[in-house]
Amino acid sequence: MKKKRRKVKVKQGKLLLYFVMMVVIGSLTVAMPVFAKEKTSAQVTARASKYKSGYDDASKFGGPSSVGAELQEADEVSEPRFRFPGTDRVYKLWFDFKAHIKRELGLSFSLDYQALYQVVDESLGEDEAAAGLFRFYGAWTLLGRNTGHPGTLVYKVEHGHRLGTDVSPEDLGFEAGAILPTGDTFTEFGNSNWAVTNLYWQQRFLDGRVTFVAGNVDPPDYVDTYGLNDPLKHFQNLAFLTNPTVAVPDQGLGAAFVLMVTDNVYVLSGLSDANGDPTVVGSDTFFDDNEYFKHLEIGWVSSFERRFLDNIHLTAWHVDDREKAQVPDSWGLAFSLTRFIDDK
Repeated sequence: MKKKRRKVKVKQGKLLLYFVMMVVIGSLTVAMPVFAKEKTSAQVTARASKYKSGYDDASKFGGPSSVGAELQEADEVSEPRFRFPGTDRVYKLWFDFKAHIKRELGLSFSLDYQALYQVVDESLGEDEAAAGLFRFYGAWTLLGRNTGHPGTLVYKVEHGHRLGTDVSPEDLGFEAGAILPTGDTFTEFGNSNWAVTNLYWQQRFLDGRVTFVAGNVDPPDYVDTYGLNDPLKHFQNLAFLTNPTVAVPDQGLGAAFVLMVTDNVYVLSGLSDANGDPTVVGSDTFFDDNEYFKHLEIGWVSSFERRFLDNIHLTAWHVDDREKAQVPDSWGLAFSLTRFIDDK
Protein backbone atom coordinates (compact mmCIF):
# COMPACT_ATOMS: atom_id res chain seq x y z
CA MET A 1 0.00 0.00 0.00
CA LYS A 2 2.86 2.35 0.83
CA LYS A 3 4.47 1.55 -2.49
CA LYS A 4 1.28 2.50 -4.34
CA ARG A 5 0.96 5.82 -2.48
CA ARG A 6 4.58 6.60 -3.28
CA LYS A 7 3.96 5.85 -6.94
CA VAL A 8 0.97 8.20 -7.03
CA LYS A 9 2.98 10.94 -5.32
CA VAL A 10 5.83 10.59 -7.83
CA LYS A 11 3.36 10.70 -10.71
CA GLN A 12 1.63 13.79 -9.32
CA GLY A 13 5.02 15.43 -8.75
CA LYS A 14 5.97 14.90 -12.40
CA LEU A 15 2.60 16.27 -13.47
CA LEU A 16 2.99 19.34 -11.27
CA LEU A 17 6.48 19.98 -12.66
CA TYR A 18 5.17 19.67 -16.21
CA PHE A 19 2.35 22.17 -15.61
CA VAL A 20 4.70 24.56 -13.84
CA MET A 21 6.94 24.52 -16.92
CA MET A 22 3.94 25.27 -19.18
CA VAL A 23 2.73 28.06 -16.88
CA VAL A 24 6.21 29.62 -16.80
CA ILE A 25 6.46 29.54 -20.58
CA GLY A 26 2.98 31.02 -20.87
CA SER A 27 3.77 33.71 -18.31
CA LEU A 28 6.96 34.70 -20.12
CA THR A 29 4.97 34.91 -23.33
CA VAL A 30 2.35 37.18 -21.78
CA ALA A 31 5.04 39.36 -20.26
CA MET A 32 6.75 39.87 -23.62
CA PRO A 33 5.60 43.04 -25.40
CA VAL A 34 3.08 42.33 -28.09
CA PHE A 35 4.13 44.29 -31.17
CA ALA A 36 1.34 43.10 -33.45
CA LYS A 37 -0.77 45.99 -34.69
CA GLU A 38 -4.35 46.10 -35.77
CA LYS A 39 -4.73 44.72 -39.27
CA THR A 40 -5.56 47.37 -41.85
CA SER A 41 -8.78 47.09 -43.82
CA ALA A 42 -6.75 46.75 -47.04
CA GLN A 43 -4.90 43.71 -45.68
CA VAL A 44 -8.09 42.10 -44.50
CA THR A 45 -9.84 42.73 -47.83
CA ALA A 46 -6.95 41.30 -49.87
CA ARG A 47 -6.87 38.05 -47.91
CA ALA A 48 -10.64 37.73 -47.57
CA SER A 49 -11.07 37.84 -51.37
CA LYS A 50 -9.77 34.27 -51.47
CA TYR A 51 -12.44 33.12 -49.03
CA LYS A 52 -16.21 33.06 -49.29
CA SER A 53 -16.95 34.12 -45.70
CA GLY A 54 -13.62 35.65 -44.72
CA TYR A 55 -12.34 32.63 -42.76
CA ASP A 56 -8.77 33.39 -43.83
CA ASP A 57 -7.42 33.45 -40.26
CA ALA A 58 -9.13 30.31 -38.94
CA SER A 59 -6.26 27.81 -39.16
CA LYS A 60 -3.64 28.56 -36.51
CA PHE A 61 -3.18 25.39 -34.46
CA GLY A 62 -3.28 21.71 -35.37
CA GLY A 63 -3.20 19.65 -38.54
CA PRO A 64 -5.60 19.31 -41.48
CA SER A 65 -8.26 17.63 -39.32
CA SER A 66 -8.36 20.44 -36.74
CA VAL A 67 -11.37 22.75 -36.55
CA GLY A 68 -9.44 25.79 -37.77
CA ALA A 69 -7.97 24.01 -40.78
CA GLU A 70 -11.34 22.58 -41.80
CA LEU A 71 -13.06 25.95 -41.46
CA GLN A 72 -10.45 27.60 -43.62
CA GLU A 73 -10.34 24.90 -46.30
CA ALA A 74 -14.13 24.71 -46.60
CA ASP A 75 -14.27 28.49 -47.04
CA GLU A 76 -11.66 28.78 -49.79
CA VAL A 77 -12.88 30.01 -53.17
CA SER A 78 -12.50 27.20 -55.72
CA GLU A 79 -13.61 26.52 -59.27
CA PRO A 80 -16.19 23.69 -59.33
CA ARG A 81 -16.30 21.09 -62.08
CA PHE A 82 -19.99 21.79 -62.65
CA ARG A 83 -21.88 25.04 -62.12
CA PHE A 84 -25.55 25.49 -61.30
CA PRO A 85 -26.38 29.23 -61.27
CA GLY A 86 -29.45 28.80 -59.09
CA THR A 87 -27.50 26.86 -56.49
CA ASP A 88 -24.67 29.38 -56.63
CA ARG A 89 -27.07 32.18 -55.68
CA VAL A 90 -28.36 30.22 -52.67
CA TYR A 91 -24.83 29.41 -51.53
CA LYS A 92 -23.81 33.07 -51.88
CA LEU A 93 -26.59 34.08 -49.50
CA TRP A 94 -25.39 31.44 -47.05
CA PHE A 95 -21.73 32.51 -47.19
CA ASP A 96 -22.68 36.18 -46.98
CA PHE A 97 -24.67 35.39 -43.84
CA LYS A 98 -21.67 33.59 -42.33
CA ALA A 99 -19.43 36.54 -43.21
CA HIS A 100 -21.87 38.90 -41.47
CA ILE A 101 -21.85 36.74 -38.32
CA LYS A 102 -18.05 36.71 -38.31
CA ARG A 103 -17.82 40.50 -38.69
CA GLU A 104 -20.42 41.23 -36.00
CA LEU A 105 -19.71 38.47 -33.48
CA GLY A 106 -16.31 37.03 -34.36
CA LEU A 107 -17.91 33.60 -34.85
CA SER A 108 -16.77 31.29 -37.67
CA PHE A 109 -18.77 28.09 -38.05
CA SER A 110 -19.69 25.29 -40.41
CA LEU A 111 -21.77 22.14 -40.51
CA ASP A 112 -21.74 19.10 -42.76
CA TYR A 113 -23.07 15.59 -43.19
CA GLN A 114 -21.21 12.69 -44.74
CA ALA A 115 -21.94 8.99 -45.15
CA LEU A 116 -19.73 5.98 -45.78
CA TYR A 117 -20.49 2.47 -47.03
CA GLN A 118 -17.90 -0.31 -46.93
CA VAL A 119 -17.95 -3.95 -47.98
CA VAL A 120 -15.40 -6.78 -47.61
CA ASP A 121 -15.08 -9.85 -49.86
CA GLU A 122 -14.46 -12.34 -47.08
CA SER A 123 -15.22 -11.98 -43.39
CA LEU A 124 -15.67 -14.20 -40.35
CA GLY A 125 -18.46 -11.87 -39.24
CA GLU A 126 -20.26 -8.96 -40.90
CA ASP A 127 -19.29 -8.16 -44.48
CA GLU A 128 -20.77 -4.68 -44.91
CA ALA A 129 -21.18 -1.48 -42.93
CA ALA A 130 -22.69 1.96 -43.44
CA ALA A 131 -22.79 5.02 -41.22
CA GLY A 132 -23.54 8.72 -41.31
CA LEU A 133 -21.76 11.56 -39.56
CA PHE A 134 -23.18 15.00 -38.77
CA ARG A 135 -20.81 17.70 -37.53
CA PHE A 136 -21.30 21.23 -36.25
CA TYR A 137 -18.05 23.04 -35.50
CA GLY A 138 -16.65 26.52 -35.19
CA ALA A 139 -14.34 29.05 -33.56
CA TRP A 140 -15.63 32.05 -31.61
CA THR A 141 -13.07 34.81 -31.09
CA LEU A 142 -14.12 36.52 -27.87
CA LEU A 143 -10.95 38.45 -27.03
CA GLY A 144 -8.48 40.48 -29.07
CA ARG A 145 -10.33 40.30 -32.37
CA ASN A 146 -8.27 41.63 -35.33
CA THR A 147 -5.09 41.67 -33.25
CA GLY A 148 -2.04 39.43 -33.00
CA HIS A 149 -3.21 37.97 -29.66
CA PRO A 150 -6.83 36.75 -30.01
CA GLY A 151 -8.56 34.40 -27.58
CA THR A 152 -10.92 31.90 -29.20
CA LEU A 153 -13.40 29.28 -28.03
CA VAL A 154 -13.17 26.27 -30.36
CA TYR A 155 -15.86 23.59 -30.51
CA LYS A 156 -16.97 20.56 -32.50
CA VAL A 157 -20.13 18.54 -31.89
CA GLU A 158 -20.66 15.28 -33.77
CA HIS A 159 -23.43 12.71 -34.20
CA GLY A 160 -22.47 9.31 -35.59
CA HIS A 161 -25.00 6.62 -36.45
CA ARG A 162 -25.28 3.36 -38.38
CA LEU A 163 -27.30 3.33 -41.60
CA GLY A 164 -29.15 0.01 -41.74
CA THR A 165 -26.20 -2.28 -40.92
CA ASP A 166 -25.28 -4.20 -37.78
CA VAL A 167 -21.83 -2.63 -37.43
CA SER A 168 -20.30 0.72 -38.30
CA PRO A 169 -17.44 1.15 -40.81
CA GLU A 170 -15.02 1.81 -37.94
CA ASP A 171 -15.73 -1.72 -36.65
CA LEU A 172 -16.04 -3.56 -39.97
CA GLY A 173 -12.31 -4.14 -40.35
CA PHE A 174 -12.22 -6.06 -37.08
CA GLU A 175 -14.91 -8.39 -38.42
CA ALA A 176 -12.54 -9.30 -41.27
CA GLY A 177 -9.45 -9.68 -39.09
CA ALA A 178 -7.91 -6.20 -39.27
CA ILE A 179 -6.02 -4.96 -36.23
CA LEU A 180 -6.81 -1.28 -36.90
CA PRO A 181 -10.05 0.50 -37.89
CA THR A 182 -10.63 0.74 -41.65
CA GLY A 183 -13.34 3.40 -41.47
CA ASP A 184 -12.10 5.86 -38.89
CA THR A 185 -14.55 8.50 -37.55
CA PHE A 186 -17.63 6.76 -38.98
CA THR A 187 -18.86 5.21 -35.77
CA GLU A 188 -21.43 5.54 -33.02
CA PHE A 189 -20.62 7.68 -30.00
CA GLY A 190 -21.91 5.85 -26.94
CA ASN A 191 -25.62 5.31 -26.29
CA SER A 192 -26.74 8.74 -27.46
CA ASN A 193 -24.57 8.83 -30.63
CA TRP A 194 -23.57 12.40 -29.70
CA ALA A 195 -20.06 13.52 -28.80
CA VAL A 196 -18.32 16.82 -28.05
CA THR A 197 -14.94 16.11 -29.62
CA ASN A 198 -13.59 19.66 -29.24
CA LEU A 199 -14.34 22.30 -26.63
CA TYR A 200 -11.25 24.28 -25.71
CA TRP A 201 -9.83 27.76 -25.34
CA GLN A 202 -7.17 28.82 -27.85
CA GLN A 203 -4.96 31.78 -27.01
CA ARG A 204 -2.47 33.26 -29.45
CA PHE A 205 0.40 35.66 -28.76
CA LEU A 206 2.93 37.56 -30.86
CA ASP A 207 0.85 37.40 -34.03
CA GLY A 208 0.55 33.62 -33.83
CA ARG A 209 4.16 32.76 -33.03
CA VAL A 210 2.89 31.27 -29.76
CA THR A 211 -0.41 29.43 -29.41
CA PHE A 212 -1.79 27.75 -26.28
CA VAL A 213 -4.88 25.52 -26.05
CA ALA A 214 -6.61 24.02 -23.01
CA GLY A 215 -9.88 22.14 -22.57
CA ASN A 216 -11.46 19.17 -24.30
CA VAL A 217 -8.90 18.54 -27.06
CA ASP A 218 -8.35 15.96 -29.80
CA PRO A 219 -4.64 14.98 -29.55
CA PRO A 220 -4.39 13.43 -33.08
CA ASP A 221 -5.18 16.91 -34.42
CA TYR A 222 -1.70 18.08 -33.50
CA VAL A 223 0.47 15.15 -32.27
CA ASP A 224 2.83 13.84 -34.98
CA THR A 225 0.47 15.13 -37.65
CA TYR A 226 1.07 15.50 -41.39
CA GLY A 227 -0.68 16.75 -44.52
CA LEU A 228 -2.97 13.75 -45.14
CA ASN A 229 -4.45 12.94 -41.74
CA ASP A 230 -8.04 14.09 -42.22
CA PRO A 231 -10.28 10.96 -42.33
CA LEU A 232 -12.98 12.82 -44.27
CA LYS A 233 -10.65 13.95 -47.06
CA HIS A 234 -7.66 11.61 -47.07
CA PHE A 235 -7.13 8.11 -45.67
CA GLN A 236 -9.76 6.30 -43.61
CA ASN A 237 -7.61 3.34 -42.62
CA LEU A 238 -5.93 4.21 -39.34
CA ALA A 239 -2.72 2.55 -40.54
CA PHE A 240 -2.20 5.45 -42.97
CA LEU A 241 -4.23 8.17 -41.30
CA THR A 242 -2.03 8.47 -38.20
CA ASN A 243 1.09 6.86 -36.81
CA PRO A 244 -0.22 3.68 -35.12
CA THR A 245 3.01 3.31 -33.11
CA VAL A 246 2.16 6.42 -31.06
CA ALA A 247 -0.32 5.66 -28.26
CA VAL A 248 -2.36 8.84 -28.77
CA PRO A 249 -5.55 8.78 -26.65
CA ASP A 250 -9.08 9.71 -27.65
CA GLN A 251 -10.52 13.17 -27.13
CA GLY A 252 -10.44 14.40 -23.54
CA LEU A 253 -9.17 17.07 -21.20
CA GLY A 254 -5.71 18.38 -22.01
CA ALA A 255 -3.48 21.30 -22.87
CA ALA A 256 -0.79 22.02 -25.44
CA PHE A 257 1.26 24.87 -26.87
CA VAL A 258 3.31 25.52 -29.98
CA LEU A 259 6.14 28.05 -30.26
CA MET A 260 7.56 29.21 -33.58
CA VAL A 261 11.18 29.69 -32.49
CA THR A 262 12.05 31.03 -35.95
CA ASP A 263 10.10 31.27 -39.20
CA ASN A 264 11.05 27.63 -39.84
CA VAL A 265 11.64 25.92 -36.48
CA TYR A 266 8.88 25.11 -34.00
CA VAL A 267 8.44 23.38 -30.65
CA LEU A 268 5.16 21.67 -29.74
CA SER A 269 4.36 20.10 -26.36
CA GLY A 270 1.30 19.02 -24.46
CA LEU A 271 -0.46 16.77 -21.98
CA SER A 272 -3.85 15.05 -22.17
CA ASP A 273 -5.99 12.47 -20.42
CA ALA A 274 -4.80 8.95 -21.28
CA ASN A 275 -8.39 7.73 -20.71
CA GLY A 276 -10.07 10.33 -22.91
CA ASP A 277 -13.68 9.72 -23.92
CA PRO A 278 -15.42 12.01 -26.46
CA THR A 279 -18.83 11.15 -25.03
CA VAL A 280 -17.92 12.60 -21.62
CA VAL A 281 -17.05 16.31 -21.50
CA GLY A 282 -14.79 17.16 -18.57
CA SER A 283 -14.20 13.52 -17.63
CA ASP A 284 -13.26 12.92 -14.00
CA THR A 285 -10.51 10.52 -15.10
CA PHE A 286 -8.17 13.45 -15.74
CA PHE A 287 -8.16 14.42 -12.05
CA ASP A 288 -8.99 11.11 -10.36
CA ASP A 289 -6.91 8.54 -12.27
CA ASN A 290 -3.79 10.66 -12.81
CA GLU A 291 -2.96 8.81 -16.06
CA TYR A 292 -1.64 11.08 -18.79
CA PHE A 293 -0.23 11.17 -22.28
CA LYS A 294 2.68 13.63 -22.73
CA HIS A 295 4.51 14.64 -25.86
CA LEU A 296 7.26 16.94 -27.09
CA GLU A 297 7.87 17.68 -30.75
CA ILE A 298 10.61 19.65 -32.48
CA GLY A 299 10.22 20.32 -36.18
CA TRP A 300 11.15 22.30 -39.27
CA VAL A 301 8.76 23.75 -41.87
CA SER A 302 9.53 25.68 -45.04
CA SER A 303 7.01 28.31 -43.88
CA PHE A 304 4.05 28.54 -41.52
CA GLU A 305 1.64 28.56 -44.48
CA ARG A 306 3.15 25.28 -45.77
CA ARG A 307 3.50 23.55 -42.41
CA PHE A 308 1.34 20.64 -43.58
CA LEU A 309 3.14 20.29 -46.92
CA ASP A 310 6.83 20.66 -46.04
CA ASN A 311 7.46 19.31 -42.57
CA ILE A 312 10.23 17.41 -40.79
CA HIS A 313 9.79 16.64 -37.11
CA LEU A 314 10.78 14.36 -34.24
CA THR A 315 8.17 13.52 -31.60
CA ALA A 316 8.94 12.07 -28.17
CA TRP A 317 5.98 10.72 -26.19
CA HIS A 318 5.13 8.89 -22.98
CA VAL A 319 1.88 7.54 -21.57
CA ASP A 320 1.33 6.41 -17.98
CA ASP A 321 0.16 2.91 -17.15
CA ARG A 322 -3.64 2.69 -17.22
CA GLU A 323 -4.70 0.66 -14.22
CA LYS A 324 -8.37 0.08 -15.06
CA ALA A 325 -7.65 -0.67 -18.72
CA GLN A 326 -4.75 -2.92 -17.66
CA VAL A 327 -2.39 -1.28 -20.15
CA PRO A 328 1.23 -0.74 -19.07
CA ASP A 329 3.04 2.55 -19.52
CA SER A 330 4.93 3.08 -22.76
CA TRP A 331 7.05 5.62 -24.59
CA GLY A 332 8.60 6.16 -27.98
CA LEU A 333 10.15 8.38 -30.62
CA ALA A 334 8.55 9.11 -33.98
CA PHE A 335 10.28 10.69 -36.96
CA SER A 336 8.30 12.16 -39.84
CA LEU A 337 9.23 13.77 -43.16
CA THR A 338 6.52 15.20 -45.39
CA ARG A 339 7.18 16.78 -48.77
CA PHE A 340 4.40 17.59 -51.21
CA ILE A 341 5.52 17.71 -54.86
CA ASP A 342 3.79 20.50 -56.79
CA ASP A 343 1.34 20.64 -53.86
CA LYS A 344 -0.19 17.31 -54.96
